[in-house]
Amino acid sequence: MNKNILIVLAGGFLIAVLVAVIVQSSLSSSKKKEAVAEKRVEILVAAKNLKTGNEIKSGDFKWQKWPEETLFVGAIIRDDEQETTDAVSGTLLR
Repeated sequence: MNKNILIVLAGGFLIAVLVAVIVQSSLSSSKKKEAVAEKRVEILVAAKNLKTGNEIKSGDFKWQKWPEETLFVGAIIRDDEQETTDAVSGTLLR
């Protein structure tokens, strides 16, 4: 092979690797910024399909992390280490 062709191929390969590293680092840093900026709280959600009128049992609900900006009216927010049964124990599902 010609010496000039080898130099052009090696240069192209090095440029491709450099571009890939720059793109990878910029994408990973933007994901980290999004994760840090979003504050989350734990809210009570159903752990399985529930029917109206049934009595609530301990395994029917679970705590799930939720973005604080998208909270909705009526959401039950966890206080410290509150258990699911403390929030809605012995009530009927409406």
